[in-house]
Formats: sequence, C-alpha cells, structure tokens
Amino acid sequence: MVDCDFCDESFESEEELHVHWLEEHEDKLNSHQKDDAKKSKREVEEREKQVKQRRKTQMFQGIGIVVLLGIGAVLGPQIADAVLPNNASNITVEGEPVLGSENASVTVVEYGDFQCPACNSFEQRTFSKLKTNYIDTDKARFVWKDYSLTQIHEWAEPGAEAMECVYREDEEAFWNVKSTLFNQQETIGINNVESNIIDWAGQEGVNTTEVESCIEDGDAREEVRQDKTEGQANGVTGTPTVFVNGEQVDSSYASISQAIDKELNSE
Repeated sequence: MVDCDFCDESFESEEELHVHWLEEHEDKLNSHQKDDAKKSKREVEEREKQVKQRRKTQMFQGIGIVVLLGIGAVLGPQIADAVLPNNASNITVEGEPVLGSENASVTVVEYGDFQCPACNSFEQRTFSKLKTNYIDTDKARFVWKDYSLTQIHEWAEPGAEAMECVYREDEEAFWNVKSTLFNQQETIGINNVESNIIDWAGQEGVNTTEVESCIEDGDAREEVRQDKTEGQANGVTGTPTVFVNGEQVDSSYASISQAIDKELNSE
C-alpha cells in the first residue's frame, strides 16, 4: 500500500497513486511528481488500448458470437437481459445486484473485493459521483460483481457470501449495507465480518434469520465464485476492475464518465 502525500487516500500501487495525483492534486505536484504521474497515465492508457484490441480480435474470431446467436435464436429476448449488449464479453447481469433504471442504455460493471482498500477508495470517491451524475439520473445502471482476492484478503470471500445473502433478501438493502461495510472496512475482521453484515442488514429491515440460514447452507458461495470465474474469463486480474457496456476502462471517474458519455452520444 502507498499513501497519498496530499490527502488520506491509500492505493495498492504507485501507478494508481500517480493517476490519482493527476486527477485530484495536479496543482500541488513538483516537476518530478508530474513526470511520474504522466508516465503512469500513459501506461494505463496503453493498457486500455491493448485490452480493447484483444477484445476486437476475439470478436472477429467469431466463436463466442456464433454461440451467443445460436442460443439467442432459441431463447429470444431473455438473452438480451442476461448478457450485456454490443460487446464481445460475456458479463452476465441477470441475478446480480443492479442499481439504476433497467431502461438505461449504459451498464457499468464493477468487479470488486469488499476488503480491498482501492475498492473502498472507489466506493467513496468514484461510485458516489457516478451515482449522482449517471445512476440517479437514469443515464446508466451499475452492477456489482464479486472478485474476492482470497490469497491476500482473508475475510473478502465470507463477506461476499454474506452480502450475497443480503441481496437475495432485499436488493435495496444490499446497496445500503455495502456502503456501511466500506465505511467500516477497517473495523472488520474474519471473526466479525458475518455478524456485522447481519446486524447492518437487520438495521435495514432485512430478515436476519433468513440471511443467517443462507450463510449457513453455503449456497451463496457458488454464486460468489462464479462471479470470479467469469471475471477471470474477461481478463480481470485485480480490483476494482470496471467495464462500461462490456469494454474494460480505467477505474478512475474521468475514464468511466468519458466512456459513459461516449456511449450516450452514440445513440
């Protein structure tokens, strides 16, 4: 973890820190810091180009598209709700926590880890802006997908399972508990993650007995792991990873909003 010299934010890599500098503190940077920040931004942009190029290559290979069209001929419009439109990826939305209008033409997907400090920063700084400017205005909908980094985050997966159980009881409560969880992230450990989530869900009016039963039967674990498997198939390696209508973009607000606006302007 690296800390920002200008605010209380922490980041998992110097590259993320440098991009943050350009977005939030450019006027405070010395010449050396500006050079580092600009270099990191160029590297991020280059990776984005490479990801897009790989996806275009996969699309023209046609295998996934042929399969999807074949299924679509049988299932018809059901597929449109289950898979994101106009892309070569297979990110499913059906059965996942979704915030925003179902009629929104833009879908933003975050693969996240509840124990991840960078995801916490994304929640506080980026998601809040997206909610105000795009989700609450019905321009975009937002989907949460679990991608627990189990090798370094011991309570991320049990936390994701408990949150999946909250979602199954009350989708609106899921988003409120998610906000509370990130706000309280530093107080959570492997021994209290489930009890805390259950308590917060209860405060939202959720039936905690049902949540406890869901956690105990272990059924949510498969859903959490399916999210990660799907993420890996779509090139996800860390968190937060963000897609806009199936195209992976940098997790900064500037990059996401630019991608959303591009999609909206192409309608």
